[in-house]
Amino acid sequence: ATGGSWSSTNTSIATVTGGVITGVAAGIDTIVYTISNACGTASSMSAISVIALPFAGTISGASSVCAGSIITLSTTGSGGSWSSTSTSLATVSGGVVTGVAAGVDTIKYIATNSCGVSVASTVIRVNPLPSAGSISGGTAVCIGSTITLTSSASGGTWTSSSPTIATVSGGVVSGLATGTAIITYSVTNICGTATALSAITVNPLPTAGSVTGVSSLCVGTTATFSATVSGGAWSASSAIVSLSGADVTGVSAGTTTLYYVVSNSCGADTATATIIVIAAPSPGVIISSKDSICLGDTVSMTNATTGGTWSSSNAGIASISTSGLVSAVTSGTVIISYTVSNTCGANSATHSIYVRPAGNCPDEIKIISGIATLDISVYPNPGNGSFIIEFPEHQGEVTISITNVEGKIVHQLIAKNQHELKVPVDASNLASGMYFVQVELNGVIYRKKIVIM
Repeated sequence: ATGGSWSSTNTSIATVTGGVITGVAAGIDTIVYTISNACGTASSMSAISVIALPFAGTISGASSVCAGSIITLSTTGSGGSWSSTSTSLATVSGGVVTGVAAGVDTIKYIATNSCGVSVASTVIRVNPLPSAGSISGGTAVCIGSTITLTSSASGGTWTSSSPTIATVSGGVVSGLATGTAIITYSVTNICGTATALSAITVNPLPTAGSVTGVSSLCVGTTATFSATVSGGAWSASSAIVSLSGADVTGVSAGTTTLYYVVSNSCGADTATATIIVIAAPSPGVIISSKDSICLGDTVSMTNATTGGTWSSSNAGIASISTSGLVSAVTSGTVIISYTVSNTCGANSATHSIYVRPAGNCPDEIKIISGIATLDISVYPNPGNGSFIIEFPEHQGEVTISITNVEGKIVHQLIAKNQHELKVPVDASNLASGMYFVQVELNGVIYRKKIVIM
């Protein structure tokens, strides 16, 4: 029908002009078309539903989240759904955002209906969890020394669980006392604190303690030393001693230092002791102008070694004074000794003196000594008992006698009509030792000392 007019029963919901309806607010309005004439008025009505535009509203909540943690977002809109632009960084469900990995993500709230789409968004920063990395470096340190630790992560701080055992500063660990300290490296950010641990053993410095034992030792004797600390090794500064563990044996005279060394991973420590090695005394050599004397005669003996004492094997044959003067008493052979003593024993030098019997000391007798030029020669001397005697020219027979140190004849040879200057003598059956060869020719007696090996 034409000629009518349009109207709205609730213009706050919708308005109408010429049949064109404009939605104002969500709700239901009645649109009326009215026509009038002289006969009255007629109306036609239609219910119109005005649908609201979608509204995502405004998102509120925290702007950052830690990886592995959650935050909750809210919005003033309704009817929408939540989404993440990068689920590798963060996920969202019902406004609950879970951090996945460090980065920046955009979280959206999207409202949709038949009238369109409304979107609200917010930027969320996903912060990484802290990492202390791994500690590298040594696992042990000596008292008084340092080692340096490092971490694969930066920006952390170092601490020690037992600062009386070991301290740490900037990764440098200083050993203070024996034991084990736990060294911690901590890295902190807004998501918390991460730690890495390293157990450090502090080893003690070696100590050798002290050694005890004798201060002097005789050559050939052994003394055992002891140490207050076990596990060490013994050595000496020179070869005048030999060592078998702590047993020290004197080898030659002198002074040496004994070392006792205890070692560990932190080095070595040494304890020492000084040892004087003393040799048995040397008696030197007796010097005499004669090997035989007549009854009532004397002979002086000397020795370059001082401090010794003189003695006679038989003072009834010949005595000797403290100054070395030998006096003949009766016929026979005597051994004169010069004895030198010290803390390591005594040694003697000896010299044989033959006291000739009465009537055997005419002026023309020639006594042979080991020093003067000899009138007879015996060789080889020392020898095995077979030797040659060489003497001056002579006439008639020659009597050759061999006596022991006691004056007893143990071998005799008479060479009749012997005009040779050399006579072989075989006395190889005699025992080893010192003897005297006595040659009598032309009324003269010659004597010579020999040694049979």
